[in-house]
Formats: sequence, structure tokens, C-alpha cells
Amino acid sequence: MGHDNVAGTTLKSPPDFIKCVRDELPAGEKAFMREDNHALALFLESTDPRQSTGLVEIRPSGTQHHYSAYQRDAWYDKGRLLDAALMCS
Repeated sequence: MGHDNVAGTTLKSPPDFIKCVRDELPAGEKAFMREDNHALALFLESTDPRQSTGLVEIRPSGTQHHYSAYQRDAWYDKGRLLDAALMCS
């Protein structure tokens, strides 16, 4: 993993994990949820991956769920989205 992404597993359900991450972000942050192929995703600023400033995706897998998070320019705000994903896991 680099400075702009994290990944791991969690016992939280996908909706609970995404809600936790969303709750850790500033109130004015534009966030969009999308469900696709059994994965739940949270996009920041835009659902277009080329324009989105961040993405958290979680997929169910038995009792544990695999998540990954990517934040464009994470250095700018010290990886706020990445920290939220780690804290919520």
C-alpha cells in the first residue's frame, strides 16, 4: 500500500462501515454511495473515478468484509479519508 490507499478487513456490515466512514468526514463533503456487483462504494466529490477525490469500497466475504480506500492527493489533508477507513474497520 502507498500513501494514497489502504486496505483491510472488518467485521462491520458494509452499510455500517460506509456510514461510519461518512460520519468521520466533514459535514460539507460531497459523498455519493453506490452499490454494484455486491460491493458498496462511497465516492467523494463525484461518482466518476477520474474526477472523484476519494473512494472507499467494501465487499462482503463470509463473516469478514474486505475494504479498500483510495484518496487522491492524500497529503493535502493528511489522509482524512484513509484515516476514517482505518478507524472504522
